Amino acid sequence: MAKINSKDLEALAMYKDSYWDEDGSFPTIVLRFKNNEDRVHFDEVLEKIKPTDDENLKIKFAINDILKKIEKNLGEIRAEPTLVGSVAKGTHLKNPDIDIFIRFPTSYERAFIENFTLDLGKRILENPVIN
Repeated sequence: MAKINSKDLEALAMYKDSYWDEDGSFPTIVLRFKNNEDRVHFDEVLEKIKPTDDENLKIKFAINDILKKIEKNLGEIRAEPTLVGSVAKGTHLKNPDIDIFIRFPTSYERAFIENFTLDLGKRILENPVIN
């Protein structure tokens, strides 16, 4: 990921108003720039941190692959994988984490869920980061 300096952060922080989109989802931020130089700098920052269409397509393929592997490995276990976090909201930056929650019915004991999900992550991911 590209390094972001303090001037980059200033450019990202320069907004005046924000409001929710009509569908009640992601907030839209209306940026107000002091001059054209600030606008150009902001565009440069966005180019460093915003994923390209090709990168977003690769992320979508990775998500589909992971979700299919999870569902296949669940077998008879009644659980529901759900994409969450910035990727699910479409607010991710370059090289995002892909956050997936697996929802289990309360009939499963906590110890079973912990052991099963840790094993699942090790089986389907090359380098899992499990929190």
